[in-house]
Amino acid sequence: MKVKVICILILMLLIGTNVVAITSTKTILNNKSTTIIQITNNEILDSGNSLIQTDAGTYILAWFSESSGNRDIWISKSSDTINWDNPIQVTVDSESDYNPSITEANSNHLLIGFTSNRPGAAWAYLTRSTDNGNSWSTPIPFEPVSMTEVSGSPCIFKSQDGTLYFSRHEVAAGKSYTLINKSTDNGYNWINKVKISNHNYVLHSEIKEYDGALYMACDSAQGMNPEPFDLYFYVSYDNGDTWAEISTLESNYHDRSPSFIKTEEGLFIVVWSSEDRDASGTKNLYYSISDNFIDWTPTEQLMVSPSYNDVGPHLLKNNDDEIYICWVSDRDGDYEIYITELSNFIESDLDCMGNLSWTNVKPGETVTDSFDVTNIGKVGSLLNWEIKSYPEDWGDWSFNPESGTLSEGDTVTINVEVVAPDDPNKEFSGKIKVVNSDNSTDFCEIDVNLTTSKNKAFNIFLLDFFKTRPNLFPILQKLLQQLGFGL
Repeated sequence: MKVKVICILILMLLIGTNVVAITSTKTILNNKSTTIIQITNNEILDSGNSLIQTDAGTYILAWFSESSGNRDIWISKSSDTINWDNPIQVTVDSESDYNPSITEANSNHLLIGFTSNRPGAAWAYLTRSTDNGNSWSTPIPFEPVSMTEVSGSPCIFKSQDGTLYFSRHEVAAGKSYTLINKSTDNGYNWINKVKISNHNYVLHSEIKEYDGALYMACDSAQGMNPEPFDLYFYVSYDNGDTWAEISTLESNYHDRSPSFIKTEEGLFIVVWSSEDRDASGTKNLYYSISDNFIDWTPTEQLMVSPSYNDVGPHLLKNNDDEIYICWVSDRDGDYEIYITELSNFIESDLDCMGNLSWTNVKPGETVTDSFDVTNIGKVGSLLNWEIKSYPEDWGDWSFNPESGTLSEGDTVTINVEVVAPDDPNKEFSGKIKVVNSDNSTDFCEIDVNLTTSKNKAFNIFLLDFFKTRPNLFPILQKLLQQLGFGL
């Protein structure tokens, strides 16, 4: 039984796609005319993507590739997620190296954990670079190799205090575990080996830190392969010494490779790939949202992609708090790695309510009113809105606020102030146009109407004088009323 279980996990850890390195990048557009960058562009597949941004601002992508004839680890760098440098080969071996996870230990000091078949079975390995990824050390097993065990699919992560965490998944004596060690000396020595779960055949996990707590998401088979995979969520409040499983997302499908992020609004977003949800043989990305890592919204498809498959998502919040997603897709005919901002798929939707109408306004008088702008888009979406146009050919306009950002379901009231034209007894009209700053086709218009009174500005003082003294000059007042001066 022990040998059978180990062989099954070895086969599962080897599941993936053949890959090659970058030859060029390509920009494509989705149906919102939003830029998606194709990072790799080869005739052979690319996969196993892991993305970081260093403290200095450089994006570094790690993945595995068969461009040298064997599966090896590669990296590429970018300053803007659009233009990527030529790839650097990290590992060279006749056995397969795959599923890398990259982190920055400190300035110019990088670590990559990965799975390798060098011992003759899957095992977790570690390599480092002290020159920002330009050269790499000879990989070493993360811990002594045991031919009666299988270890792989690592995740390496650095917390805010500089502590490194290294998770991997191990099968030993017919049982499966998720294990974590930590290091306080840039990964040279690892301590506190902690077992945090015993779910079957975990193939992917990810660790993040928010507000002093460590969070982890992982996938796990419900039973023997090919039983469906589910998602499991853990939290640690004591720097990784103990962990608690706090929630799950279960289905009858193969839900794999979860990646999560916490937004500035305090929402956790988890994205994963799922097989056969839409149709047999299809692979697409899905997401769910939670404000506590426990209660998750109903699953929604992230990308509507009927003609191609999307797998292997990885989320990154950059140094400017922008959230990027990189993933693997066959939309180019073979599996390549792509990147874009997550908000391009969790779409906002702008809605306005109200209209502005003023009547019998004295020429030159200042009037005020308001209308509402709401984000009625998907849960987790952010709406960046702005006042795009208004009737500039009449009146003197001001808006407070003139632009802003709204989370899903949030509303802002726009206070409008306008100084009426000096023309008496005249009607003015137009529209205020509010647009989604990220999608010009998403906009709304507020109707505006203003009618000035017959009173000319220079008569206002005199007319007010008569209005406050109705018993003076009755004949003159009667005459002024008949002339339409509104007394």
